[in-house]
Amino acid sequence: MVRIVTGEWLAKTAAKDFETFFLPGQKIDVRIDIASINFPCIRTNSAGSRIIIPREMAADRIEDAANFFFHLLMVSHEIAHLVHKHTLAGRQENADHMALEYWADFYGAKVMMTLVTHGGGVSELFREFYPGESVFDEALTSIGDAVGRLVTNVYADNARYPSKLLRVALTCNGISSFLRHLYASISQTTGRTATAKWYLQVFNRVFSAPSVRELMLLSPESAAFDPEPIERSRAWHREMQGEGVAITPGFWPDFLVYLHTSFDQTDEERAMSEAMRVAEFRQAGLID
Repeated sequence: MVRIVTGEWLAKTAAKDFETFFLPGQKIDVRIDIASINFPCIRTNSAGSRIIIPREMAADRIEDAANFFFHLLMVSHEIAHLVHKHTLAGRQENADHMALEYWADFYGAKVMMTLVTHGGGVSELFREFYPGESVFDEALTSIGDAVGRLVTNVYADNARYPSKLLRVALTCNGISSFLRHLYASISQTTGRTATAKWYLQVFNRVFSAPSVRELMLLSPESAAFDPEPIERSRAWHREMQGEGVAITPGFWPDFLVYLHTSFDQTDEERAMSEAMRVAEFRQAGLID
């Protein structure tokens, strides 16, 4: 039987779990406050940055896996802003704000997956929903339901944010990025490698909610690939990193592959990574 928890409990547990991903003496404080606001956000003052969640979200009872992921995606998105120091950007032009939202959706999905896999309290609750051994297929369907709720209740058509359908795609990419690294790690110990067809399986489940399917039918062009926000985001983060090894250093080595905040990758390294993904897709028959 799955215990029923509140949104406040889940947000604060996710924050505490995330803090454990850092080496001793290196962890950052992920503070959760509650206020009368409409949506989660980050606020910064002289005491530092903190995540604020709405009172309704804090009081919400989490009784099913879809609601679990719905809450976790929102909190993880704000954690992504926090560790990349997005609040230091101040008031931005729409294009710059959108570029950082691109990254928070993508990185936030990786935070969520790391929490359900390695976070103490969050992972324990996740296992109550999914007590079996091979759970990700079933869990991905619930993630798709959660994303559908975000599209219906949270995401807005706004010049400062990516389109709703594009935000679903960014979340899907973050989940795929996490799983690709996870499967690579597992294959080193088991000798079994996952075929690239799992990319399609992830896509089918994350995009499965009726509200998302409707967007795919009515406005597929809203998710058209545009490299400009990605390059804008990369440039902003590289400037923020400066001479440091990362924007937020100090992760345990096991978590660096998922959650690093270093933007030192060269153009050649990026091109090589893209070529590897294309080769995987072609081998799986997903592209010509």
